[in-house]
Amino acid sequence: MNNQENKSGERESVSLFTPKTGLKAVPEHNINYHFSDEAHLINIRQTWTVRGALKELTLHFTLDHPERFDIHLWVTEQCANACLTLNGQSLIGWFATEPVIELPGLKTSPCTNCVSSSDHPSSHHVSTIKPGAWQLVNFRWQSEDCLALHLYDPD
Repeated sequence: MNNQENKSGERESVSLFTPKTGLKAVPEHNINYHFSDEAHLINIRQTWTVRGALKELTLHFTLDHPERFDIHLWVTEQCANACLTLNGQSLIGWFATEPVIELPGLKTSPCTNCVSSSDHPSSHHVSTIKPGAWQLVNFRWQSEDCLALHLYDPD
């Protein structure tokens, strides 16, 4: 890992990831990730925001062309709830039904709380997010995509 601090106090990371290995993002840091070779030019700006008990790790993507690769997001052990959004829309819902957290401007699909399996009633809440674990998101990223991990930590 090659990290250095830039003039604005953000950490710069060069060659920290490749499209083949993916990116591991950890909360509590503002970091700029860069990767380039003859086939790729990828910049990802990571920002960390704290608003009381609600904390947000956001990744802003800039790519010369759409590219599929993994993003691994660390979900802190102490969080009481978490969800993922992509471009302002719910991607993976809150892992706990309580406490209920409202995100201003969040767009949800009609099936946000739907479960197609007959093993679960439609009111059953399903999420792959777990505290103290990595959450994998494999996606075809393009410029201006914005992935946000919302962590609720009341302590």
